Amino acid sequence: MREGKQLGQYFTPDTIVKFITDNSVIDGDKVLDPASGEGAFMLHIKNKFPKCSVTGIELDRKLYNKTLLKLQNQTHANVMNANFFDIFQSLPKNHFDSIVGNPPYIRFQRFKENKESLSALIKQIFDISINGEASSWVYFTLLSLSLLKKQGRLGFLVPREILFAKYAQPLRNLLKSRFRSKILLFDDNRFPQTIQRTAILLAANTGDGSLDVCYTKEKRTGLNVVKVNKNYSSDNWIQDRLTDKEVDEIEKIKKSSTWVPLTDLVDIKVSLVTGCKNFFVLPISEIKRYKLKMKYFMNCLSSPALIISPTFAVTDLERISNENERCMLLNVTNKDVRSDLNLAKYIRLGQKNKFNQRYKCRIRNPWFVLPGVKIPHAFLGHLMHRFPKFAANEVGIASINNSHNVWLKNNYTDINFITTIFYNYLTLITVELLGKIYGGGNLELNPLDCKGIYIPNPTELSEVQAIFTRYSTEPITDNLIREVSNRLFRVMELDVKKFEPIYRKLVMLRLKDNETARSAK
Repeated sequence: MREGKQLGQYFTPDTIVKFITDNSVIDGDKVLDPASGEGAFMLHIKNKFPKCSVTGIELDRKLYNKTLLKLQNQTHANVMNANFFDIFQSLPKNHFDSIVGNPPYIRFQRFKENKESLSALIKQIFDISINGEASSWVYFTLLSLSLLKKQGRLGFLVPREILFAKYAQPLRNLLKSRFRSKILLFDDNRFPQTIQRTAILLAANTGDGSLDVCYTKEKRTGLNVVKVNKNYSSDNWIQDRLTDKEVDEIEKIKKSSTWVPLTDLVDIKVSLVTGCKNFFVLPISEIKRYKLKMKYFMNCLSSPALIISPTFAVTDLERISNENERCMLLNVTNKDVRSDLNLAKYIRLGQKNKFNQRYKCRIRNPWFVLPGVKIPHAFLGHLMHRFPKFAANEVGIASINNSHNVWLKNNYTDINFITTIFYNYLTLITVELLGKIYGGGNLELNPLDCKGIYIPNPTELSEVQAIFTRYSTEPITDNLIREVSNRLFRVMELDVKKFEPIYRKLVMLRLKDNETARSAK
């Protein structure tokens, strides 16, 4: 599956193939699958709807050959070994009655096609602009929609990001204005080998638009829709689950002068990308095994999971070192490698394992010299599960890109106070409302999105700052959040009982399955 992962290929479960096909295809349709994989959609269509004429497109030669074998006894079934983007211009427009499939999910930084020319083409067709960060599935979906006949139907398996990703907003707007569409959410992760949670997009080319969000549950008979939210209006499916009163309470506080965006106080930047964590970040035992000198290493936070309190202190560094965690970052020069035989041997080992051919390594010269390692004031975890990990860097170490680097700005000096009061119900509600949720309930925190996180204005709390000092080294747990919230809201004259239930509901929506989450509302 390695090649499949690089091409964004994860093959579609039979229940989903059946559901998408049965809700998109009518016998006698002209059908297209623009990323046909092993031919699951094509085979199901020909078995259930024999009068259909089906065309598949598959880039991978091995998968193309497998599909040919499966369809060899079928009539009016054709598969092409080609790149959908390369042959799109030659495909007949407004021709297909239905288009189905599971397009690949690849960010365009890793995709080989010319995103500028495809973006220009989509601009010409739909008069919409696509963010350069968009994944390949957005381009697949938009170009496929343009191939539908009037009243034609599309059924795709897509990432759940369709509900909230900024780069997918032009697609959502198009669906709302020109296609009668539904996004169907699952009660589990259909691809447990990835963190990518998925959804089904059904869209009909009616000329007038709507977008409903539906919730499904799998039963013996297949997928069943158990609830429908009509006319999805926000760009955040989590916020869409709050009541108007709850939203009003949150917005009222955010507009007050006593709460400010976190980014008013700090700059948040992506940390160092090594290109190969296990080569560049070692536990002390491996440094000894390879007989490397400690002077070539600096202390490093290799994972936000190692953060246990709002302050990362000397005792934390000692703890992860004693537990043999990866906490030493290789930081060498070309001169170091030329002058040390054991270090040179280690570098050659990396080359033997082809680490130097990985993208972030091969664009460096030499590949093993890391650019500008910086020491931030604090760390913010890129992905969070139960709790976000935000901690002051009291010990002065580096980090890699699974934690963001955080620097104070505007002459504010106490990062420990900021990371401590961060753990209150209202701030954590604004974190939850960022809404970028992946498999297992993991929530992604990107630097650009962090402007949506609100925190008490520390300059308004200088007189009570000492009250919160003891919490800076307490474990990040529900108890810490409760204690900080109670003290903070008392000082700020807010009712903690208004916000605690909202916070707990949002956490449940993210971590639990949809059925459990619905019962919370």
